[in-house]
Amino acid sequence: MAEIHRKRKRNLTVFLSDEERAMLDAKADDLDLSKAEYIRDIILFGSTRERTVFSREEAQSILSKLKGVGDNVNELARKANITRIVDYDIYSKLVENYMELLSIYDEFMRGKKFDLD
Repeated sequence: MAEIHRKRKRNLTVFLSDEERAMLDAKADDLDLSKAEYIRDIILFGSTRERTVFSREEAQSILSKLKGVGDNVNELARKANITRIVDYDIYSKLVENYMELLSIYDEFMRGKKFDLD
């Protein structure tokens, strides 16, 4: 009955040699992926992705930048509600911070090294 709620409803059976199965197991384990995730990555992306792990400092820096964007949004909303006017300087800074975060996120998703300073 749980199959009704599955996102993926197609099953695939593949026959592998012992060596191929060992290679699949090893490659999926190396990337900390299940065999199904590993195979889906190959199908979707042409290869698998390595998982990026943030250091504590990198995570703190990203959280700090997110907080800054949140603070700017709150300030913009507060001033707009009081004055019924949007402060262009705050709005510009908000857009700038948002674009920077999108760039960091894109580099993170592609597994590239990025500068958080």
